[in-house]
Amino acid sequence: MLPARANPFRVDRLHGLRIRLPGETVDGVVDRFIEAGCYGALVGPHGTGKTTLIEEMLPLLRLRGYPPARLRLNEEDHPHVATRVEQWLSETAATQLLVLDGAEQLGFFQWRRFKRQALRYAGLLITTHRPGRLPTLLRTDSSVQLLAMVVRELVPDNSLSPLFLTALFRRHRGNLRDCLRELYDLWDSEGLPASE
Repeated sequence: MLPARANPFRVDRLHGLRIRLPGETVDGVVDRFIEAGCYGALVGPHGTGKTTLIEEMLPLLRLRGYPPARLRLNEEDHPHVATRVEQWLSETAATQLLVLDGAEQLGFFQWRRFKRQALRYAGLLITTHRPGRLPTLLRTDSSVQLLAMVVRELVPDNSLSPLFLTALFRRHRGNLRDCLRELYDLWDSEGLPASE
């Protein structure tokens, strides 16, 4: 087994990757968000870059005078979602922009209550899996080509078979995060399969 530092798919390497937005820039998304009154949603399936995009938007929002307060919710939070949201809001100043990553974790009534409470703050940016909660700023998506680009960036001297990448992408239903986790495990245990 190789040391974790030798694995090109380790977390610190993944965090260093920039988001790829076909035909878009992060600055452009931030501009649209501000033009929309600081009110909108990033929409897309699991593992398509919504959280990565949020992380790249936060410093730009801060630089433009919109200090963010971020809360990230996931499935493990489900029994305690209401408590976490209430605590977050109580610790956030009205001059801050609310950034809720994982808005789909709020049930219908929890969402309605949160949306009313959010009016007291400087704005609201959410990520969610389906459109409809707020106006959509951007839809994130994934593709085998995007997966191949990320793999080439992480391992420039290893070209994986397009068939392997396609099978990996399908096995994880387009979730790039899960594809990269499997590549981490493969690299750690046996190395990546050679290109055919």
